[in-house]
Amino acid sequence: MPQKDRNAAFNQLKKDGINNYNVTEAGLQQPVLQCERSHTGRAVADLTVCPNCSGFFSRKCYYKHKRHCQVNKPVVRQSIPAVLYLTPPDVAEDFRDEILSRFLKDEVGQLCCTEPSLLSFGQRLYYKMKAKQDKKTEVKRSVMNDMRRLASLFIKFREEVKREAPDTSVEVKDMLCRDHFPSLETAVIQVTTSQDGTEIKSGLKLGLYYLLKKLAKVIKINYLVKKQDDLATEVDKFTDILGMNFNFLFGDAVYQINKNRETKLRRPTEMPSDADVVKVREYTVRNMREMLSDPYLHWTAHEYVKLRDLADSRITLFNA
Repeated sequence: MPQKDRNAAFNQLKKDGINNYNVTEAGLQQPVLQCERSHTGRAVADLTVCPNCSGFFSRKCYYKHKRHCQVNKPVVRQSIPAVLYLTPPDVAEDFRDEILSRFLKDEVGQLCCTEPSLLSFGQRLYYKMKAKQDKKTEVKRSVMNDMRRLASLFIKFREEVKREAPDTSVEVKDMLCRDHFPSLETAVIQVTTSQDGTEIKSGLKLGLYYLLKKLAKVIKINYLVKKQDDLATEVDKFTDILGMNFNFLFGDAVYQINKNRETKLRRPTEMPSDADVVKVREYTVRNMREMLSDPYLHWTAHEYVKLRDLADSRITLFNA
């Protein structure tokens, strides 16, 4: 074998070995990954993967590799963040590319890309709303927003559980456990209260209630598919508890929303005054009469546009 081909084969063997090691390491709580040209381990957030050769590289040095690896390719493909490349195999590729790759690299975004229950929940929402082909951007934003809301709630929930039991480790699906319902109540209040503690985010609070119900439905489906009927029954009991506590936990949000709807969206002061309406009508009628009754008016494009605008205002504002 020529030396050039032999070196390329050895390089690919090294990349495959690093790939297999990182896939195995990704299942741990705090994985330490290997990459090209590095003698020490790296965190998942610091690495990116070449879509052409599946090599792991530091994000800062990837541009050097891309110049040699994809030099003869007709289309230069973007690198894949390692946190997405190491997602579970049951995550669909289009969901990974359209949704997961758009998250920020903060704590909430990393949680959305790695937590199994959140991935299952987001994927269910994505394929449920994907049928709306004419609203692709709205679907993407809605799914990402719902996932980030649940992730933010889980972070507060995890902090509250750690405060009560420091040695306890929880996942997103543990929010649906009856034993942790007091911690979930505290997390909901913390997430939906302003920093100064004087106002509540009523829309967010009520939205979290329906998100928890959707999450419970998805988790229950997963349990039933895996024939874990006892855990599915526990989810039903959690849903009953959540519904029974609706008025106690979310009643203030419902009251605030109804109050805002009645006081802000239906205020008579938002309507124009009668004097202004009469003034607009008189101006429109007077100008139309003058233009149409003047036999010496030279009609140009400007006059036609003006008459058209006057007629449109009569139709749209007064239905005349």
